[in-house]
Amino acid sequence: MNERRLMRIAITPELLVQALLASGEKGLYRIEGAPHDTEVVSFGYDVETDCLYALLRHESFNEVREGEVIPRMLVIPPAKEKP
Repeated sequence: MNERRLMRIAITPELLVQALLASGEKGLYRIEGAPHDTEVVSFGYDVETDCLYALLRHESFNEVREGEVIPRMLVIPPAKEKP
């Protein structure tokens, strides 16, 4: 018999961003230039790019005036180990 031993987890946008902020030294993806205490302001989904976006705030970020384009941070993949 094929037993199904399964569990589900809900991955909220908040959880995803917090995991990226905390994972820089654990070999996982990380957000380049985002301090660990970065605040998540809001989330959105862009149908055109098929991406979920998080709007982040931190005192170390440059000021963005009303009407200006908000800079995009890079999500960096883990470094590949050399054979």
